[in-house]
Amino acid sequence: MEIFLSIAINILIFWIGYLIGSLNASIIVGKLFYKKDVREFHSKNAGATNSLRVFGYKVAIVILFIDIFKVVFATYFVRIVFPFVFSPKLYFYIPLIAGLAAQIGQAYPIYFKFRGGKGVAATVGLLISINVLLWPIAGVFFFLLLFKTKYVSLSSLLTTLIMIGFISIPWMSQGVLSYATSGFGQFWVNIIIYLFAAALIFWKHRENIKRLLSKTENKMKFKK
Repeated sequence: MEIFLSIAINILIFWIGYLIGSLNASIIVGKLFYKKDVREFHSKNAGATNSLRVFGYKVAIVILFIDIFKVVFATYFVRIVFPFVFSPKLYFYIPLIAGLAAQIGQAYPIYFKFRGGKGVAATVGLLISINVLLWPIAGVFFFLLLFKTKYVSLSSLLTTLIMIGFISIPWMSQGVLSYATSGFGQFWVNIIIYLFAAALIFWKHRENIKRLLSKTENKMKFKK
């Protein structure tokens, strides 16, 4: 009985995260305040990068932090609330599933015909949910790669791969800064969840990968 209930609880966790993640900030902000659908412009992607092109950097920063925060919120909501209802001693469930589901919701939002972003900002939220130290680590690698390559897409993809190594360190999932995941399964559970998130990022960047291989991908221009 506990096994079936554990499965049901994890399915519930997934749906909670997915519905939260489907609240796509760039689409909502664009339609509410600018009467524009960000998906109709430039890359037609509903994320922070395209919002930068359409709405400017101030709005893009707000959207970026909303996309990050909603993943953290979904994970911590499950981590804080669920133990009061479902004892972790009786049932096996994983709060980080909510974070992964929120990333999927960001990429394929149910409220907006499943046309969303590429999940990069949402994956940052997933990293924070695992261990807050992973955020600055990822940031350092991303900006170093961006400065070197000038490609936002390539920097995002390489940083995604690099972070697998850091997540594989047991302390990152079970240390004092891992409140949302510590005590909920072995550290390898987080690795598996992150691998799913990484796979989604690569899938959503498949056109960018084609352009990178054909050397037609646009480079980021730095102002002096």
